[in-house]
Amino acid sequence: MEMLIVALIVIVVLGAFATFLVAEFLPHSVLIQAEEHGRFAGLADEIARGAESSVAARRLELARGKHVGPV
Repeated sequence: MEMLIVALIVIVVLGAFATFLVAEFLPHSVLIQAEEHGRFAGLADEIARGAESSVAARRLELARGKHVGPV
């Protein structure tokens, strides 16, 4: 039982260390953008404005029950 507790503590410590390393090695601009915009930072900037994106947006609206206009 003691080994299980030690193993769980080691896993938590490794997770914390991994989080530290990610924050340490990411560019500062990425961290600032994530701080300002939250979990899905920058995704809206990458959306293409073509026909494929509008079809995908309509499908997403249908899946969420927000049908607006013809499909």
